[in-house]
Amino acid sequence: MSTNGSVKKSANAGKPRVRTWSHQATSKQNRFAPKDDRTIKRNAPQCDLRRPGWYGAQPCVVRVLPNFNYENPEGPFDPTRLDVYEEGAWSDWWRSVPAAYQVGLSQQFTFLLYDPRSLVSGEYDTSGNPFVIFSRAIYKAKKLGEAKIGGRDVMTAKWGVYVDKRMVRTPQNLGFGQVLFYQNYNDVYIRDGLPMGARDRDLPQIIQVTQTANHALQKLIDERVDGYTGDPEDQDNAFVYGDVVNMERGKFVTFYEPAAHAEKITSISRSVKMTEEADETEAEDDFNQSGGRGNSNEQQFRGWGVSIFDTLYYEKSGRRKSKKADLVATGLDVAALRNIQWWDDLLHFPEHEEICMYMAHAYREEPNLLRFGWLDFPEFFTDEVEGVLGNRMRSLPTTQEEYLYGDKAAEDDRDKAFVPRVAKEQRSAALVQPSSYDDVDEDDVEDDDDIIDDPNDVFDSTPLEPEVASSAVKTVPKKKYKFK
Repeated sequence: MSTNGSVKKSANAGKPRVRTWSHQATSKQNRFAPKDDRTIKRNAPQCDLRRPGWYGAQPCVVRVLPNFNYENPEGPFDPTRLDVYEEGAWSDWWRSVPAAYQVGLSQQFTFLLYDPRSLVSGEYDTSGNPFVIFSRAIYKAKKLGEAKIGGRDVMTAKWGVYVDKRMVRTPQNLGFGQVLFYQNYNDVYIRDGLPMGARDRDLPQIIQVTQTANHALQKLIDERVDGYTGDPEDQDNAFVYGDVVNMERGKFVTFYEPAAHAEKITSISRSVKMTEEADETEAEDDFNQSGGRGNSNEQQFRGWGVSIFDTLYYEKSGRRKSKKADLVATGLDVAALRNIQWWDDLLHFPEHEEICMYMAHAYREEPNLLRFGWLDFPEFFTDEVEGVLGNRMRSLPTTQEEYLYGDKAAEDDRDKAFVPRVAKEQRSAALVQPSSYDDVDEDDVEDDDDIIDDPNDVFDSTPLEPEVASSAVKTVPKKKYKFK
């Protein structure tokens, strides 16, 4: 309507139409994707990604779901195991993927490192991965007590703090499953008898667990019945927990903090069968009670516990209730299955250039970490990375000679670029053709793990980085990444 009250009609308006678009119904964001997470493709089907809560009043209880049969997607779903004679020969209901987990100083990132299939096929060499190179170098420097670039030791006391508080850390295997959420942290998700993921407008539900939870689950799933002499192909009887993803005979899986949730586990499952705590080689460090990263001298190292059971007992509105894991009997099988997705449509494996950008943002306050960690890999300092670190470079060496040989050689020439330059073609090729790097002894690298204090510290509607087509083995043009 114009300012004088008359109606103005656009020439493109045409005849009346039926209103079919609903922003509320079609524009949901991944509301529960943690702020640091970059493991899901930006062009993936919308989903809710959650992590178990460590300090919450409730342990995390999910019903794990099966996934498609690759040979016959329209047919029955795959069982838990494709091969009952080998440990870990699971179907695609669960994925374990190498990742960098919550790395960084003031801004943290979680991202996948590479597709494990490319490692098995021999198409990928982890020794050329920017994050692997960086973490090995920093851990080794901490052990030696120095980090020299030329004749200068750039290590400060903060480096030890960064490692102790897991701001700099080693790779770990994250676990991913497609599930129904029944409870987590301080919430019980059951509404009108339906868990999260089974209601009409629920998005696919993805659980992401850290390394100790991932390992504990694997141990339980592969546990066999002692003395069983029947049909080894009978998964329900040959294994203690049977076919955990079967729609009728499947199970609830609970991830819990052993000290805080032990009594809760007994209460919700009425079960005494629980996994043991992880030993120190698989331990993860707990956050302190304020939600920050605690003092290393006060940290208690303990891993996630995992329990598997048939019936969930819970309280809702002051009343004691129960739920069966049998989705067919409860009528949830159709609702649960409509949201199942192919994992290859969900998980994002970034290229090396993108990993370099994540790390530049993660450690922009301490660029010396990257300068030392990537000392032999100047190709990682792309124009975009240099742009992120640019505001911090003024306090660093300003010449190529100083960068390579220390202060003395730099006195003759202060006009050259800080980072040794390589042609863009060489730079791109180096990113996809990994250079060799000496391995670090096993005791140099900690098998560490962390947990999130509040899984509802969620990602808002601010867009993440543009999606990049992943490729570990072919040269791609340089892309520019934008970060918030």
